[in-house]
Amino acid sequence: MQLRPLAKTPKHKRFDYIPRYWKPEEEEKAKRLKYGTIHFERKTRRGQAKSIIMYALILSMILYLMVTF
Repeated sequence: MQLRPLAKTPKHKRFDYIPRYWKPEEEEKAKRLKYGTIHFERKTRRGQAKSIIMYALILSMILYLMVTF
């Protein structure tokens, strides 16, 4: 025996979408004009690396002072 659900479950909707005409060449040309043909890489943040080096130097100086005195 099959049990019926208490509420109606929604059905999947189907859409009849017809895409407009698309020219990939024009889109690529617009991208090149907007962003340029030369791509530069972003520089990484050096602040984090500098802070780690500073902490290591301070820690080594403190340890050196503790050992010598």
